[in-house]
Amino acid sequence: MNSKKAQAQIITTILIILLVLAAVVIVWQVVNKSIKQSSDQIEIAMDCVGLDITVSNVDVDVITVLRSPGNSNAEVKEVVLFINGVNLGTKEVVLGELDTTTLEPSIDGIGAYSLASEDKIKIGAILSNDAACSPSTEYTVA
Repeated sequence: MNSKKAQAQIITTILIILLVLAAVVIVWQVVNKSIKQSSDQIEIAMDCVGLDITVSNVDVDVITVLRSPGNSNAEVKEVVLFINGVNLGTKEVVLGELDTTTLEPSIDGIGAYSLASEDKIKIGAILSNDAACSPSTEYTVA
């Protein structure tokens, strides 16, 4: 009779150990997936943090944009123009470090946008991995 009780305790102990191992494997899968997703988002955010795109000159409705050297090796595939907080569209470019490009502000369906004194200009960027970086520091038209 005692040997049956001992066998039952051993079987119970083995089942508990197997359940704990299964729980650890399931929790690890969830945690590992979350960590990978977070690390991908951190990499994208770091590309944006090291990116420095600014307005270098405004001359008769042509905006010159400069990408300064920074800590980002990301490839910029589009720049986004914001004037007074309004998105006026994007321009496809390949913008490496110390490269410049020009933008001619226009409103879709309306035509050219005339810059006025005190207009606030910001430049955003879309990277080759489709990450959208927040707009640059504000440039005020003199």
